[in-house]
Amino acid sequence: MVVSCNVSVPAPGTTYYNKQAMINLPGGKYMMTFIARMTVKEGQEEEFIRLIKALGEKVHANEPDCLYYRAFRLRDGERRFAVIESFKDEAAEETHRNAPWFTELVDPILATLDGSYEREYLDPLES
Repeated sequence: MVVSCNVSVPAPGTTYYNKQAMINLPGGKYMMTFIARMTVKEGQEEEFIRLIKALGEKVHANEPDCLYYRAFRLRDGERRFAVIESFKDEAAEETHRNAPWFTELVDPILATLDGSYEREYLDPLES
């Protein structure tokens, strides 16, 4: 599933992902994973990298229910990036979006983007 997102962040409490993208974990828990792909404005690459790394550091230090958070440069262009995020459950993703570091850094990150970003939800293959 591909979701095109506007460069504005949904209001807290807004569910904007597909609950079918959540998978069962042992113990009846759920996990939600997605990849967000974006293009950064020319000349804004260094600022984007600085901001996305700062956000990642805060997430890793303060969000134990964020199972994976990592930014990548895509090989299809110097200004193309992706972030892969995986959360224990819907509440963990909501906590992430409401965290002070997220609300502080997201607007400056979005300001570096050249247009909107695309979000794809990932479902693991059954073993």
